[in-house]
Amino acid sequence: MTPDRRDTGVCWWACSLALVGTFFACPGEIREQAVDVASLSLACRPASHGVECRLLALLRDGTGPPRDVTARASWHVGGTAEIHLSRVGVMRATGNGDVVIATDYQSKTARVIVRLMPGHPAQLLATIRGAVYVSDRGRLTPLGDARVEVVGGLSLGKRTTTAGDGTYELPAVVPGDIVIRATRKGFEPAVLSVQIQPGDNRISLVVTAEPTIKVLA
Repeated sequence: MTPDRRDTGVCWWACSLALVGTFFACPGEIREQAVDVASLSLACRPASHGVECRLLALLRDGTGPPRDVTARASWHVGGTAEIHLSRVGVMRATGNGDVVIATDYQSKTARVIVRLMPGHPAQLLATIRGAVYVSDRGRLTPLGDARVEVVGGLSLGKRTTTAGDGTYELPAVVPGDIVIRATRKGFEPAVLSVQIQPGDNRISLVVTAEPTIKVLA
């Protein structure tokens, strides 16, 4: 690989490598002063074969629009994929199966989950995060060990269990209209019909305690 040196003082390589759940750092050497990054935006779109991604960084000093830092970032791939960082600063990934693409720049991280299909455009997937609460006398309390599952939509059957603080995460969900349900013994289920988008989605559900039946003697 031949380095391409530019007036920006950044030395980077066009890279292509097959990865199996490992770390991919390209460029191999970056000579760049540290900058204060407020946030990262990972913009991906299906390509004719796989997916193309760019990484934008918004600086805290507010001196300009988000900066394209695709060629300056480090990239991580979970699963099996072939990725290529072009000289014009576009990360391309091809392969087969659901793959997590994550990237780091200046101590910030962004990620996306895609479904790769050989010879076809990738499908951008969604991640649903949120919490399950129980409503008790007008107050919401986090509910651990509740089952959260997709009961309608293309990801029918995907499920997880809430942590002790009531939070949950459902990764690799197909975007579109879904029905999501939260259940736990002793509580009335919560069911919600929503439309989710590629990327992160926040959905919280509220269950209620089952009424106590008193038997009079």
